[in-house]
Amino acid sequence: MFSKMVVSGEGPTDMGRCNNQAPVCSGAAYDIGPVTLLLVKLLENNLPEWNANQLDFDHPEQLVTFVYRAHLSEKAKQRRLIRPAKNGVEKGFMIHAQRAAELAFYARENGHQIAAYFHDTDGTQQELRDDPQRREKLVNAIRKGFRAAKFSENGVPVVPKPTSEAWLLCAVKTEAYQHCAA
Repeated sequence: MFSKMVVSGEGPTDMGRCNNQAPVCSGAAYDIGPVTLLLVKLLENNLPEWNANQLDFDHPEQLVTFVYRAHLSEKAKQRRLIRPAKNGVEKGFMIHAQRAAELAFYARENGHQIAAYFHDTDGTQQELRDDPQRREKLVNAIRKGFRAAKFSENGVPVVPKPTSEAWLLCAVKTEAYQHCAA
């Protein structure tokens, strides 16, 4: 049965932010982001009725806990669960595997049924040309992190492509799809 989700992202325009300077927050201390709202809406529309009826979707910040990436990085340094040698994570993506693992540990330790790790793939045009598999490598790293923490069934890599991300953010605006081209 679903009751809580934990998320981590890049900032207020995706998963949200804590408004009280804490590394972890929920409820009134959490300014929920548009991508988190989208995830909550997906849950609301796909959970069995018997489960959805027990949740307050009018106040999604009560269902979600936000954890800053810097906090996850600090925890990863302490635990050192995933190490660079022969783990199948591409060079430059190890930090994402480590953060995803820490997010999964937080989820399990605090009774969250879902952990969603957000990171976009909008590098510079040169980076995207040099590494067209950038998104796939990032998703793979995040999945490896969830797997290392034994949370692969409940870990969600949220890795939009740059153009799709802009339209998703536009969809959850108060006036959806107005002035999105800008």
